[in-house]
Amino acid sequence: MNSDGESMTGQEAVTIALEGGPSDSPGEAAHPAVSGAMDTVKVPHQGGYEHFERDPDPKGPGGRSSEVFRWVTRMAE
Repeated sequence: MNSDGESMTGQEAVTIALEGGPSDSPGEAAHPAVSGAMDTVKVPHQGGYEHFERDPDPKGPGGRSSEVFRWVTRMAE
């Protein structure tokens, strides 16, 4: 990501919130922002990766200011 908040592909970066997954996973600290075009996020954790997918409901309960990615699985890649 460059200094003006855009990724190397030219997509604008969006702030994300990660929900679910192991209680000791690094959460948002690992991926505070991603390309607006991304639908999945892989977070390194204890020798594997926690996989999160974008929540398709952009508003969500109570409205929210960031994109929410929900935990789907763990893989040792």
